[in-house]
Amino acid sequence: NTDRLPLISYADRRWSSGELYKKLGFTFAGTSAPSYWYTADYKSRIHRSALMKHRLIETKDDILLTEWELAKRRGFDRIWDCGTTKWIIEPGTEKPAIE
Repeated sequence: NTDRLPLISYADRRWSSGELYKKLGFTFAGTSAPSYWYTADYKSRIHRSALMKHRLIETKDDILLTEWELAKRRGFDRIWDCGTTKWIIEPGTEKPAIE
């Protein structure tokens, strides 16, 4: 089938260097900068999209505050990850399964 698109995957740099992708035939395509998440208890993470500014605005005065200021007012702290590495493999170039 010639209609297949490349497969793109990401490795979380906190846990992986992406070596498995390399062994499977993926090509390294870049590194993302660290990003942030929110937490209320330091046990679980909340994706930043859940606390975007437009979701946190409750009063007209809130419009003057940043997302971060609004999140702090609601008891959240911001934590950072280590970014990701991006890996791509073209259809038909997959290596056999690792033994």
